[in-house]
Amino acid sequence: MKASSFEKFKAFPIELVLFCAKRELQYIQVLIVSIVAFALSAQQSIADKS
Repeated sequence: MKASSFEKFKAFPIELVLFCAKRELQYIQVLIVSIVAFALSAQQSIADKS
């Protein structure tokens, strides 16, 4: 299983790079969304206190 998928990826290095890039972009998007959500909730709690 692992070997065959590795052989496939070795045959398509560009596809592997694109696959990794897509995953990186998803990770970065999730990170940005969570940072924005955290900032908004922090702002909200500060607004509630004052």
